[in-house]
Amino acid sequence: ERKTPWSWLGLRPDTTPAQIHRALLEAHAFSIAGSVEDLGRLVDVEEIVVTGGATGDGALPALLAQVLKRDIRWDRLPSAAAAGTALVSAAVGGPSVVPGLPQTVVAAGDPGPLSERHDAWNAAVSALREAFPS
Repeated sequence: ERKTPWSWLGLRPDTTPAQIHRALLEAHAFSIAGSVEDLGRLVDVEEIVVTGGATGDGALPALLAQVLKRDIRWDRLPSAAAAGTALVSAAVGGPSVVPGLPQTVVAAGDPGPLSERHDAWNAAVSALREAFPS
């Protein structure tokens, strides 16, 4: 049987734009979670702060709180890049005006059905790292 080119992604003709949007958000959350986990092997990650356009409606922070099973601080700053630059500058001893941490806290949640999809994501990333070592 010949499969359609997009079937390996799980897409079907009846896949809705909302389902694609949700899948992209989940993939983004899994990717960020992987980065947080990698960073956590090197340093103690005390706070996770998210901001920027993708966090606007709160869906991404909520997914991250579920996937990471920890509270996430969230703020929709007008200039996330400028705030990040100030925080990095302060961290390395440079001059900066450090913004306060966002006051909105998205509580850690039960990953529920995300666990299986997150495991599949991690397996795919591991396979890619093995196939294409850096």
